[in-house]
Amino acid sequence: MGLIFKCIRFLMRLIGRVVWGLAWSFVLSFMVIVGILYFTTSTKPGTEGLTQAVQTAVGRVDQFLNHQGISTGLHSSEETQTDQLTDEHATTGARWDQPSATIYIDTNNETFRSAYKEAIDSWNQTGAFTFQIINDKDKADIVATEMNDGNVSAAGEAESQTNLLTKRFTHVTVRLNSYYLLDSRYAYSHERIVNTAAHELGHAIGLDHNEEESVMQSAGSFYSIQPTDIQAVKTCINRKPMLKSIFYLIRHFPEQVFLFVFNSGIFVWLWKSGNEIANQLGVTAAWENHVPAPIQVFFGQNIEAVQGFFHNSAFMWLVGSMIILLAIRLIKGMIKFIVFAVLILLGIYLILQNQSILNSFM
Repeated sequence: MGLIFKCIRFLMRLIGRVVWGLAWSFVLSFMVIVGILYFTTSTKPGTEGLTQAVQTAVGRVDQFLNHQGISTGLHSSEETQTDQLTDEHATTGARWDQPSATIYIDTNNETFRSAYKEAIDSWNQTGAFTFQIINDKDKADIVATEMNDGNVSAAGEAESQTNLLTKRFTHVTVRLNSYYLLDSRYAYSHERIVNTAAHELGHAIGLDHNEEESVMQSAGSFYSIQPTDIQAVKTCINRKPMLKSIFYLIRHFPEQVFLFVFNSGIFVWLWKSGNEIANQLGVTAAWENHVPAPIQVFFGQNIEAVQGFFHNSAFMWLVGSMIILLAIRLIKGMIKFIVFAVLILLGIYLILQNQSILNSFM
């Protein structure tokens, strides 16, 4: 009996590894697709370009699966979304160097000016972050203003400019949307407008959405600043600098760091000579003559996109090598699983075939 339980436990662990490998392969494959689209089709730099690439990748995947007869329901879920969002914030991981920033209130609407001032006072009273109101818009780190846009499903937004190398904000603009906040049909009280302002200022600090009882909830604006928000600000501001994080990785994972740097060097060389290699290998001809039609449909029969993947991004090559390694591990795991399943089935078959012999021992 103990042997049977051990076999079942081993089988469950093996299935878990196979499922985990498939999930990782899917995630990394999606990252590669996003990278290709970012470097070849994105028209905007930085975070906006990455967001555009992600949206394009989702659309391409949905189009590809629908072409294969698999319905994902991605479009239908977007069309039926009716929940009122506080904003449509995308995670950036950026923050300020210090727990303070200057802010200029750029609106003549007294309701919004009052809401911004109350929200600023609330954040300043926490002691976790300080907003300093100034009268020079050009010198302000943050500009608090308004908009009137019914084409978005958000009551506010925070638009940031970030140094991608240091992950530090250089400027942030927050907006309150009068289309929703000042229209009586949406029943926003003054308290909820203040909470919306505090929410957007939270994004200006560097906070992401938090679906617990928090001012950073993505919808509703029902909560003011909570203790969890104060702790989140302290955690955000006190995150380890990039260099400390790098040294930490080197100390604790020296072999992995060495392999990463080594592979990066190899792929940087491929990046520099990738175009020539692609031409010598006949990538263009191979793409047009040998690549399956579904793959060409997915990439939109855009040979420039494929060539861009070959010679525009060493990092994408590095991710590609990781996917290959994971695929090899996945195949090895599947082979072990199949052999194990065959052995179990063979054992069951032999037991059934020789049941009379077993009964003689009973």
